[in-house]
Amino acid sequence: MTGMIFSNFAYFIRRLLKQCGALILLWLWVIPGVWAQPKDIRFTHLSEEHGLASTSVYAFTQTPDGFLWIGTQNGLHRYDGYNFKVFNFIPGDTASLSDNWVKALSLDAAGDLWVATSHWLNRFNRETEKFTPFFADKKNPFTLADNNLWSLFRDSRGNMWIGTNNGLSRYDASHNRFISYQVSIPNGPENIAVNSITEDKQGNLWVGTWGGGVFHFDQTKGVFTPFSAITAITSTERQYVKVLRFDSQDRLWIGTQGNGLHLYEPATQRYTIYKTDPNDPGSISDNAILSIMEDSGQHIWIGTYSGGINQFQSGTFVRYQSDPLNPHSLHGAWITSLFEDKSGVVWAGHDNGLSKFDLKGPKFLLYQLSLSDKNSIPKSNINVIYEDRDGLIWFGLWGKGLCSFDPVNRKFIRYENDPSDPQSLVDDRVWGIAEDAQGILWIATSRGLDKFDKKTGIFGHVTNITGQPTARAAQLNTLSCIQPDHQGRLCFCRW
Repeated sequence: MTGMIFSNFAYFIRRLLKQCGALILLWLWVIPGVWAQPKDIRFTHLSEEHGLASTSVYAFTQTPDGFLWIGTQNGLHRYDGYNFKVFNFIPGDTASLSDNWVKALSLDAAGDLWVATSHWLNRFNRETEKFTPFFADKKNPFTLADNNLWSLFRDSRGNMWIGTNNGLSRYDASHNRFISYQVSIPNGPENIAVNSITEDKQGNLWVGTWGGGVFHFDQTKGVFTPFSAITAITSTERQYVKVLRFDSQDRLWIGTQGNGLHLYEPATQRYTIYKTDPNDPGSISDNAILSIMEDSGQHIWIGTYSGGINQFQSGTFVRYQSDPLNPHSLHGAWITSLFEDKSGVVWAGHDNGLSKFDLKGPKFLLYQLSLSDKNSIPKSNINVIYEDRDGLIWFGLWGKGLCSFDPVNRKFIRYENDPSDPQSLVDDRVWGIAEDAQGILWIATSRGLDKFDKKTGIFGHVTNITGQPTARAAQLNTLSCIQPDHQGRLCFCRW
């Protein structure tokens, strides 16, 4: 199922067939650490016309079966790479989604999908496609801290944490209940919302709050400690923190609402604030940060309120923004969520639907002769490339016969003239390839025309296609190309 998100190889080859001559260029996944330059990134856009029920996208996750799950302002969406299935609130149906505004998604250890909405929490059983709701009840201390939810996070111990409009809750699976914790600051509001939750390499939880800044949370004591009390850095005090992430280097990224992107490096106690500078195109594009993601190549991507996507590069930023003149540019400015799926595709949820691009990108690898593999592509000039109806790629070679390539298993098969076999290819100088309506391949060579039955592997020879006397026919049988016309007839060219 994961493969459904991959770009189609055969489609890519078809484009090559139209654009290149005699080169063999095949797909290569980029190794971690190698990434496409900004000019190479092409965004694909999905919106309501593709089945998305809302253009406001807030959350992503992917299940082990390869499905991508998307939280929007109009329900939960399941995407299989081709189509969306939408789950909505249905009045009177207690097993439906509790509210259509989906703000956060997370998977638990059992594989169930947790869905945080603006009205209650839901656990979704993917087999039955039924939702189990959880809600706050002031009369019951073992329920959620609040019904308006903002974030979900599963820690390294398997605990599910819920950021609410009134503090933090943890799901106690053994008792099917919630333990809640209130966040407070001196002379601050009584109820502080927890917008984001993250964990460092030591297993410590950190939370980003709305108006209270960043806190460290001691799970054993159930105590919140302000960031400034731990680091002596006061820059986050009373900040409106929208997103919080530890990266693979254990650096803490803090996205604020209007005060830029903050970076804390615990190893050196270094603290840096990045803000937009209209005179510096290498600065971050906006001071309001909505989403942060580290990809599989350890690159940091930042989604902003009105400046699109930024990619962090050693203190500077590369911007990816909407360009009305470029259909392959990003289609939104307000980037509420960023997510990399298992195939290396990055998804961006924004105010205008979904955009995606492939981190690994189309790179190229030359396939050459391998002495250990008799079916590898031989060293030769390639005169023609052709794709048949079954998706096989055929190569006509100079002096080395015919080769087929299966893009599924990436295997070559070679066909050459064998003087002792009258059913082999008539000549190893292949100039043209075409397929007729019956699926027979026609091969133009320097010694005439062959028809090839792919099922039997037998070549049939048409040695005199001109009807001329034998001596004259031998001269006229040197063909240079084959091209079917609109009526399905084959037209031949000769030297």
